[in-house]
Amino acid sequence: METLEVQMPLVSRQRFADLVGVTLDTVNKWCDRGYAPTVQMGRWSLINLALINSRCLDKEFKSLDTNIVSLRAHRADATARSA
Repeated sequence: METLEVQMPLVSRQRFADLVGVTLDTVNKWCDRGYAPTVQMGRWSLINLALINSRCLDKEFKSLDTNIVSLRAHRADATARSA
């Protein structure tokens, strides 16, 4: 999987479609349904890559936090059983 380094916080819908490998029509539908966050700049509707990146990092952090809590609970349960 190719890593995308976010240097530009906003990109056109066409550029986003090219980056993720889908058609412009698909991106337009994602935007219309609220799946892809957009920002209005005059007559342009741009994809907010910074917000997408932030949401992904937040989701990753929450997943990691949940796994740590589960591991601690499992260890505590195992310790209680052996005592």
